[in-house]
Amino acid sequence: MTRHTTTNRRVLTRHAAAIFIAMLFAPAFAEMPLIEATRADDTETLRQLISSGAAIDAADSDGFTALHWAATTGNAAITRELIAAGADIEKRGPRGETPLILAAAGGDDDTVRLLLERGARVERTLGTGQNALHVAAGRGNTGIARLLLAAGIPVDEATENSKSTALHLAAGAGATDIVNLLLDKGAKIDRPDIFSNTALLLATTSDQRETISALVSRGARLNAKSETGAGLIHVAAANGNTDFVRLLMENGIKINQRHGNRTTPLHWAALGGHVQTATFLVANGANIDALSESRDTPLHAAAINGNEDVIGLLLQNGAKLNARALDSATPLVRALDNKNVAAAALMIEAGSDISERGQNGATVLQRAVISGSFAMVEMLLDMELDPNAADEDGDTALHYAAFFGHVDIASRLLAAGADKSAVNRGGFTAAALARRAGHEDVAAILQSS
Repeated sequence: MTRHTTTNRRVLTRHAAAIFIAMLFAPAFAEMPLIEATRADDTETLRQLISSGAAIDAADSDGFTALHWAATTGNAAITRELIAAGADIEKRGPRGETPLILAAAGGDDDTVRLLLERGARVERTLGTGQNALHVAAGRGNTGIARLLLAAGIPVDEATENSKSTALHLAAGAGATDIVNLLLDKGAKIDRPDIFSNTALLLATTSDQRETISALVSRGARLNAKSETGAGLIHVAAANGNTDFVRLLMENGIKINQRHGNRTTPLHWAALGGHVQTATFLVANGANIDALSESRDTPLHAAAINGNEDVIGLLLQNGAKLNARALDSATPLVRALDNKNVAAAALMIEAGSDISERGQNGATVLQRAVISGSFAMVEMLLDMELDPNAADEDGDTALHYAAFFGHVDIASRLLAAGADKSAVNRGGFTAAALARRAGHEDVAAILQSS
């Protein structure tokens, strides 16, 4: 006997002793040792417990039995022991999980094969309507998907909540082998889910490029749109998939195709910060100043992302620097709101109007204060913007800093000459606003300076 074997036996003996003690002194959990033995892959203790009359289908506090745990962990040997001892092969977990569904998620082919051989019913579903094939497909378990299909599980059955088929789930997960398997078995390639997503749309959304190629090669429809109006070209642009954008255009998809919110692929590429895709779109005639439903241009979208290369590209190609959206925001304001200091600096250098006012007469400096970006405020103050300029409610930049609790910004504004005694139309000083908002640290600075 080796030293390693002796040590292992001692560990197993101690584990069995611990289980026995738990049975003696914790009667409320008398059935738990069977589950613990299953989870510990302790076949010897498991057999002893079964021989001693342990309740084979007793569930833990979460509602799972030993067989559920064996299936989840892909332990075919213990699964076999439990079934032989009479474990209920169709026992449901708290959300409707059967051992087969859990095994499909667990990923062990042998455990799934064993359950199927013992008569597990493939038509069982979770409360959401997901069956074992849905689960296997979403996790990329190809061998299990093949076993389930051979056992007669329907290839195109949809879930109850989202009307997703196994093909939708496999495509979204980038499980290309399963996608091809399902299509070989007759899955409908363009069937939409409840949100009008096809398998190709889902693969494109999650940027599964190998799966995209597989679906395209098998004839997936290229003009599919989601219920929000997102076309494949929008989603591909958002992910920077220039090759797919090119392929779509070569197959008749319009470069300025509108989303339901009136955004174009260039908006999406700009928002994603994808300069290569944006460059391709601009070079091929994309509308540089296309207006969305909110009247945001692609430059507004680029400013939200803050990618300087995309901003530079759009400016070099004549994008309107001071275009106003419905909320009166210019691209500069979008950059300020999103704390994109370098992007804001680039647009200011290019001539963005820093004197423009937004909604309620808010100044560029006030928007920077709201964002909480000290660097942004510092940059604007260095450009000699007036710290005491007020909006339509009489609030100055210092009022904003006080209300939002920005201590460092309040200090910087004071150093730049902000008037702490200024009163807004409500009759409040910055210190009074800070106290009302619960920012005693800001109030203290304002009172002591």
